[in-house]
Amino acid sequence: MYVGTKWRMTKDSKIGRYLLGWTMLVLSACGQINDDLSDCEPIQPEKQFELNYELKLVTNMTTELKTQLNTVTELELGNALKDRLKGIFSDFAHDVDLSFYDVAIDSVRLHHESHVMNDSTGSYTLNLPMREYMHLASANIVDNSLVSIMYDDYCHTASLSQIVGDTIDSHDTGLYSARANMDVLGDVSQTFDVKLYMVNAAAALVVDTTQVKYKSFRAYGRGLATDFMIADSTYVFSDNPPYVRAKELILSDTLNQVGFCMIGFPSRNPNGWWIREKSENIAKYQQNQPFTRAEGEIIPEGESDGEPLWEYVAFVMLEDGSVTKTVLTITEPLLAGELKIIKARMDSKGVVEPTDLKVGVSVTLDWNEGRDFETEL
Repeated sequence: MYVGTKWRMTKDSKIGRYLLGWTMLVLSACGQINDDLSDCEPIQPEKQFELNYELKLVTNMTTELKTQLNTVTELELGNALKDRLKGIFSDFAHDVDLSFYDVAIDSVRLHHESHVMNDSTGSYTLNLPMREYMHLASANIVDNSLVSIMYDDYCHTASLSQIVGDTIDSHDTGLYSARANMDVLGDVSQTFDVKLYMVNAAAALVVDTTQVKYKSFRAYGRGLATDFMIADSTYVFSDNPPYVRAKELILSDTLNQVGFCMIGFPSRNPNGWWIREKSENIAKYQQNQPFTRAEGEIIPEGESDGEPLWEYVAFVMLEDGSVTKTVLTITEPLLAGELKIIKARMDSKGVVEPTDLKVGVSVTLDWNEGRDFETEL
């Protein structure tokens, strides 16, 4: 950001003013029709090139479902969760938003366009002046009522940003993004291949309610990012993150289980955990077998230090009208493209007790609604 200073008229500044006037005279001469233009910067002609886009979904969803919901009684839960996530963990893009930026310090946007893609891949022919660009792309924004592209007039401020609120709904779509340096040349035929990767995630809470009677049950995710910086591929976190509503799964009345699913941005990831494609997918790629959906495995870069990174918060209203609040604290990060399933049991006081000993528990009996949070109980 430029900060102005006061000018004082000195001998040097008078000379500078004279030189400035002479410079303006020379520059204006470049606009005269009959003048020699050899010293003027030429206007670069436009060059036609092709852009190929591919949504690359790397997720652990299939593995997580098989590992966590593998009994006969959990089969219905698994199917309900798959149905809830079929439009989220999908290598299908409804829309793509394309921006091309100057690579100079200000990184101003030079060209912008959007397309309805309706596929996992798409190709577009563009005509842009020959030069170097920083290209940012995002997919599935139009139908996501919670997230918008913001501050995208400049490359390094462009973000996918959630609406602001104490409590918000889950994301409506699986969001994807990409970034690429592009040098558009004039003497060759060029094709650029751009892969877009998922930037949000999902977490499910599955609770066994056998022989427990309750009036209502709500669940929320908390501690997740609020914004995603597209150019830097980094997330922004708030000191007071919102509660993200988890939608209850549709299950039969005879099943003594209740399930919720929340879709939002990832959690903090201090040790740099990541998801990589499993080896069988890499083998297919090496054999030139095209695919856009790949089963991934989580690679922990260093063990968790036990610090809570995000939460699942449960509110259970019992038949007497009292409310039990349970905060489940998770020390492993929730990654982009990941599905995390947390299993628990409910006791007679409405406490949600996790089956995983690595998940922390904090309970408030007879909880009263505070000013900073509005539930629907």
